Amino acid sequence: MNRTAIASISLVILCTLIIGFSKPSFSAPLSVIREGTVPSFEVLDRSSGLSNLSVSSIIQDKDGFLWFGTQGGLNRYDGRSFRVYTNDPYESNGLVHNLIQTMFYDEVNNQLWIGTYQGISRLDIGTNQFTNYTVEKNGLSNPVVVSLDKDKEGYIWVGTLDGLNRLNPETGEVTIYGVPGKVIRDIFWDSEGTMWLGSYEGLLYFDATKGGVVSSGYSLPSKSVMTIGEYTPHVLTLGLWDGGITKIDLSTQKMTNKLYNDNRVYSYTLTSDETEWIGTWGGGLYANTKDGRVYHFTSDGKIGNLSHTIVYSLFQDSTGILWVGTNGGGICKVNPLKRNYVAFSHDPEDPSSLDAGKVNAILRDDNGYLWIAVYNEGLNKIATDNVTITKYKADPEGIGTLTDSNVIDILKSKDGTLYFTVGNEVMKYDSKSDQFSTVIKLPDSVITYALESDENDIMWVGTHSDGIYRQDLKTGESQHYKYNNIEHEVSDDLIYDIKFDHLGRLWVATNNGLNLMEKGSTTFKVFKSVQGDMSQLASNTIHVIFEDKQGTMWFGLVGGGLVRYNEDGTFKSYLERDGMPNNVVLGILEGNDGRIWASTQNGLAIVTPTTGDIFVLTPDDGIGGYEFNSGHFADENGTMHFGGIHGITAIPGNINEGELKPPKVYITGVDIFQKPYESNRNYFNGLSLKLKQDETFLGFKFVALDYDSPDKLRFSYRLKGFDTGWIYSGTTDYITYSKLPAGSYTLEVFAETARGVSSDVVSMQVEIAKPWYNTPFAHIGYTIIFGLVVFAVYKIWQGAVIKRRNDELGILNGKLEEANKSLESLSTKDPLTGVYNRRYFNTRLDEELQLAIRSGIEMSLLMLDLDNFKEINDHYGHHYGDIYLEKLGEVLVKSLRRSTDFVVRYGGDEFLIVLFDTGSAGANQLAQNIKDGVEEASVHDVKTNIIIKTTCSIGVLSFIPSTGTHSNQVTKLVDKALYLAKKEGKNRIVAYEGIEKLIESSNLIDIESV
Repeated sequence: MNRTAIASISLVILCTLIIGFSKPSFSAPLSVIREGTVPSFEVLDRSSGLSNLSVSSIIQDKDGFLWFGTQGGLNRYDGRSFRVYTNDPYESNGLVHNLIQTMFYDEVNNQLWIGTYQGISRLDIGTNQFTNYTVEKNGLSNPVVVSLDKDKEGYIWVGTLDGLNRLNPETGEVTIYGVPGKVIRDIFWDSEGTMWLGSYEGLLYFDATKGGVVSSGYSLPSKSVMTIGEYTPHVLTLGLWDGGITKIDLSTQKMTNKLYNDNRVYSYTLTSDETEWIGTWGGGLYANTKDGRVYHFTSDGKIGNLSHTIVYSLFQDSTGILWVGTNGGGICKVNPLKRNYVAFSHDPEDPSSLDAGKVNAILRDDNGYLWIAVYNEGLNKIATDNVTITKYKADPEGIGTLTDSNVIDILKSKDGTLYFTVGNEVMKYDSKSDQFSTVIKLPDSVITYALESDENDIMWVGTHSDGIYRQDLKTGESQHYKYNNIEHEVSDDLIYDIKFDHLGRLWVATNNGLNLMEKGSTTFKVFKSVQGDMSQLASNTIHVIFEDKQGTMWFGLVGGGLVRYNEDGTFKSYLERDGMPNNVVLGILEGNDGRIWASTQNGLAIVTPTTGDIFVLTPDDGIGGYEFNSGHFADENGTMHFGGIHGITAIPGNINEGELKPPKVYITGVDIFQKPYESNRNYFNGLSLKLKQDETFLGFKFVALDYDSPDKLRFSYRLKGFDTGWIYSGTTDYITYSKLPAGSYTLEVFAETARGVSSDVVSMQVEIAKPWYNTPFAHIGYTIIFGLVVFAVYKIWQGAVIKRRNDELGILNGKLEEANKSLESLSTKDPLTGVYNRRYFNTRLDEELQLAIRSGIEMSLLMLDLDNFKEINDHYGHHYGDIYLEKLGEVLVKSLRRSTDFVVRYGGDEFLIVLFDTGSAGANQLAQNIKDGVEEASVHDVKTNIIIKTTCSIGVLSFIPSTGTHSNQVTKLVDKALYLAKKEGKNRIVAYEGIEKLIESSNLIDIESV
């Protein structure tokens, strides 16, 4: 049937109907694909917690949670973890079947409809309750459900392998409609209210006047219609099995078809940047951009590429991230904020590609060419087309060529002339003749290393072992600054960098100190590190100098991190313990937003000068590699280039493109004595809990829905009525409180993303009832009793009565003293394990740190976490989990031999041990003893006659604290060591040696190598 439009609809209303469900709305849509960069596919699989690698359907609910339908159950994802719903064959109120084929989300009722191979499950998300509809119970035409949708009257339409079904959700009544070919692959209502059906016999529609399904009459390239959508008003987009993509204009009846290398189309979506994404059954993923470019992504097993060639499902969430469900490769996440920023790299099979090796220098000339100096490979000049590369290498017999292939630095003079450090010479480049010529020649034993020119165009040349040469190119006048162990001379002959600042001061970075020559002076002031003085340089090896737009000087140190100079002569250091990925900084640039970018040997760091926050980029963020070299350069538009062994990484000056939305924060769990309170509830935001007088050991779990960099979310919280201020928990998303007094409290939580966007504060109320002896009625009784006692004392004036009362008071005082001791113990001890609690730890650790600082004594921290403890609780119950924790407390207490050492239950199954006057050897030995003790410990499950055992992972930190060392710093470091022990397979020990030094031994893992 050829069908024309019968009603005109407002474009605004139409776009709302279509885009509201198909394309998330953005004030500034992010481009998932941009020319010059390649999207990066981040994989979520079984190791991430996904229950099955075949993902048939993806939905996002109104609260922001993502739901993945798989062939192994239903998965809810919050960015950090999955909550899995699976079928229990002996339970009738759970998921009807684990093999999920399709899903539909009813936003009005907050319900998820799930089509499986054994019927339909409806999940009421707010209550986590399932309602099932099956062949046996409701008369569905076939148990295999492949498509679902809802009409405006509230009926659910169900496509099965044997016809179309209409389901009344309230009564469970099912009406069956026969269809040509039996199978209904997709159900779709267009903007005019017509229900279209994709089948194996072509495009069908439901004729309301006839009360049945009829053929549309369109002759398609393939009869198998797998997916239907209306992404342009009055235009149907069909995905065809073995027929590509067909579009039908319902107004003009014009039909177009686009074919691909693999035309078995199984899924389709249109993202907010108007890019069409086509998922195929074996040919991978295709993308058609708005400007007509076509991209093909397939699976080759490499990190960052599509994980499987069968694309099962496609979905773009509200923040613009594209989720790709595959049939065997899990989920691929394509984040518009993360992409492949590698602009140029070496291809061993392409000799015209970028030379391989360390990148010493990068600079763009006035003609738009990008010059790259590669260690011992000469120069690579990249044309403005970003494709053509011209290479310059040493040629002893050539005229106008480089005299050496070892080019370290590049300088552009005021008139645009390029100068290069080449072996023992400084050479300049003539763009007209395309030749090089020598302008400065130093002794043969000298290697030129750094170039700078002053306001008079006088050249300053830093060398590898011969100090600095000042050369006037016009007059030939030369001056030599060399280390002579004399005050005011340059502090070392190995010169890494030279820079003039906006005040005309000359800064010189050497292998043994930072040198400053004031304008008009001829001598240097030298800055060096001072042991224990955090206001001075952290290392004497300065590699790079940088001045930001505010005139602030920054320095990259080898072993000393990133350093900012304060004009009072002091320095502010940013080190690994502050969040830097590495203490070797070889390049510094400034983004358009004023943040400082530092290239290190372990990724890129972005530092916010006003707050000190550090955001780290790794290869997962598309930067190409971990190890960067000295080459770095920023274009006038702010694009930053960093060179590494992987090639050249080019990042826009403002990496935060588009609108950055604050994350939604939810308090998702409340535990009372480690047992969940209302486990079926998804979150507790805005709720008020009334607890009993003895329910005083509380745990709170919270999440922030930021799918961009969920592992880098940072949380802050406070319990109003108990905490005096906000508490920063970093990436920790679970907190505990023990022995809370009776009263009313408000838990408040907010999160900050890795890109610096903060969420709103969310809260919940908790009220702990007062004990009976502290109620108003009890106080009235106390008053009456007290009055009677006073009256009795007044009436009885004899000495015996007075003596008896004194005896009674003595007994009461004794009992009171015993009660005070008991209360003191309860306030500092964990009631389950008998070890100290976190409050005691926070107070005691600060005292131990101060004592160690005054005495210069070494101390150690051990952080322990049970492996697979959740499985013990899940399989044997929390009762045996608590018994095991009691057993663990005994093991830990027995392992300590000194009264100065103590163990703390830090939270859940996580424990901290503080060792005073203990070095790494003693700490490591104790960690091994504890690890062995945990392996030997066991609990007997009398019901199953099974011995319950597990292992543990331990992080170790040994250090001598100094002024400025804080408890939260060392706690973060030992927590990082524990995190890596868990990440690398559990049942192991990972140690930090001191504050910065990492060690490796037979039973320890080197953190830097992980």
